[in-house]
Amino acid sequence: MSDLASDHDAAIELVIGEYRRLQKHNPEHPLLKYLSEVSDDGIRYSPATKVRQEFINKFAPDKRTPTAVMLASYYIELRETVDKIEGINRTPPPPRQPDFRDDNPWQRQTDNHVTTLEADDEDIPF
Repeated sequence: MSDLASDHDAAIELVIGEYRRLQKHNPEHPLLKYLSEVSDDGIRYSPATKVRQEFINKFAPDKRTPTAVMLASYYIELRETVDKIEGINRTPPPPRQPDFRDDNPWQRQTDNHVTTLEADDEDIPF
């Protein structure tokens, strides 16, 4: 189980990566205003009180929200924004349906019921 400090550090790393991705596409994007400095060592929130409060209200409206969760929410919004710009769709495809073909030698379909056949129809010795 992870602790809050490692969750916080991981969230910062994720934010840094997505922040930089968005910055490459649009250095003036409104989501970038919440941080004043981003480096490999960490981040610094905007010095403007109004901007910091807007950030907190948007990503941690509950006062009990841990900072790591707030940063993770910010990361998700950054990622979704960049993905939209880059045309990336992360929606998983619908599950595949089983293939009940008549020519499948391992299955026999009878009255909407599928029976799996053993390779040589011998009993299993256990």
